Amino acid sequence: MFPNFRDCHRLSLMLEVLDQEATALYSFKSQTQRLEALHQFKSGKVSVLLATDVASRGLDIPTVDLVINYDVPRFPRDYIHRVGRTARAGRGGLALSLVTQVFSAKNVAEMRMIDDGFEEKAKERKKQKLKMLAEKGLLKKNKRRKKNKEFSEQGKEVFGAKNVEEMKMGSIERETKTSAKRKRFVNEKKLNQRSKEFAQGKEKNRKKENRGIS
Repeated sequence: MFPNFRDCHRLSLMLEVLDQEATALYSFKSQTQRLEALHQFKSGKVSVLLATDVASRGLDIPTVDLVINYDVPRFPRDYIHRVGRTARAGRGGLALSLVTQVFSAKNVAEMRMIDDGFEEKAKERKKQKLKMLAEKGLLKKNKRRKKNKEFSEQGKEVFGAKNVEEMKMGSIERETKTSAKRKRFVNEKKLNQRSKEFAQGKEKNRKKENRGIS
């Protein structure tokens, strides 16, 4: 069962109260405790392993026949790794996801897309995205960037790579100097403001002292 970090320890305590044999595996446990939890689950001493995404990769436990996403994973790749803990080595398996209104429809749609054939639908979505960009005229910007890159490469051939790099460095130096001047101006302005406030405060204190003497 895959809950998020906050729920992992809480669920393990709840199952313990309900006399359910379970162990938990998450990042705050030491390496020794993690290995002990895995050993208990693999050996059959406990029937439920509660784990965060720490255990979603690299673990091969062929006897796992059910994976439950107690909390929906944040990223599609985590979903793939989680459900991949079951149905290994030609065996059958089942993966269930508990979804609440907290999670957006986008997350659920992405998981369904993975189950129904991720690669084909990903290609189709890419085509739709390119079509949308073309309609909005954003592809022209990408083409313009490509042309600028080609122009830069041509400039290196005509003027020499060294000269082009020197021109770039000169531009960077000018930007750096401008930024430094702007920063110095801001600091001087702040310093003048603080000096003015200090002088005003000092004048107020002097007036108070004069009133006290009189």
